[in-house]
Amino acid sequence: MKQLVLWSMVLFAGSALAVGPDTHPLGLTRLKNSAYGGLEGVDGVVQLQAGHWEGEPPEPGAASVPRVDFVGDLVARGDLDGDGQDEAAVMLVSSFGGTGVFHYVAVVRQQGEESRNVATIAAGDRIQVRDLRIEEGHVLLDLVRAGPSDAACCPTEVSTLSYGFENGRLTDPVRIGESTTLTPEVLAGQRWRLAAWNFGEPAQGRVTLGYADGRFLGNAGCNQYSAPVKAANDYGSIEVGQALSTRKQCGPDVMSGEQRFLGLLPRVNRFWFLAGQLALDYGGGDDYGVMYLEREE
Repeated sequence: MKQLVLWSMVLFAGSALAVGPDTHPLGLTRLKNSAYGGLEGVDGVVQLQAGHWEGEPPEPGAASVPRVDFVGDLVARGDLDGDGQDEAAVMLVSSFGGTGVFHYVAVVRQQGEESRNVATIAAGDRIQVRDLRIEEGHVLLDLVRAGPSDAACCPTEVSTLSYGFENGRLTDPVRIGESTTLTPEVLAGQRWRLAAWNFGEPAQGRVTLGYADGRFLGNAGCNQYSAPVKAANDYGSIEVGQALSTRKQCGPDVMSGEQRFLGLLPRVNRFWFLAGQLALDYGGGDDYGVMYLEREE
């Protein structure tokens, strides 16, 4: 599937927009350069460098090598064990050259001026990560995963999993609430900001997108807009109608970006999630692209 290929590429390259470096033991830079263990199929620990690790090929001349990557820039911080000091929860993904893309939740604790991975647990194969956070001593993972009738490639079950932290270990996850299906309704109540027009092409200005009552709506950079949207016939596919907008005039750069966004929006045909970002596929064939949007707090 086209977007799964792109998804893997972006995961392994890092997120579409990088966060600046920092020196805190639980800061993003340190976490992306820490050692991690507990990964199935990988002996011992792996030492990430800038969020990546590659092992030796399974046999001489093999085309693929085992690799482990930090998922985007996702970091959740909070006190998991009640000692008054924050831990960090991050996500890792491993690949061995096949179709599997295996995700893990990892907990890192500050020890002096160093950071140490103290717990790791599998989260699933080829999941889509919507959000990662720590609340009331639990790691909460919002994800899209394969439901009972889904192929592994094409998940449609939207769930929230809660991982406890006991005796220095993550416990098996418990589902919070009922699972839903991947339709535009899962976007209700959240606003997103356009971060990149395509992989490697950051967006300027402030273009936003939300969902309510069967419509995408937000600010296109200068004007408010609204466009009808409905689920189509398979995994994450949608149909978006022509957008209506107000008629205010802004500077030429802003209007150029607005026209580009409003032109692309009716061509969007699928949505999915990547390392906490919302991804909107548009077009097809040689004209295929993906807009990436970041969650607004």
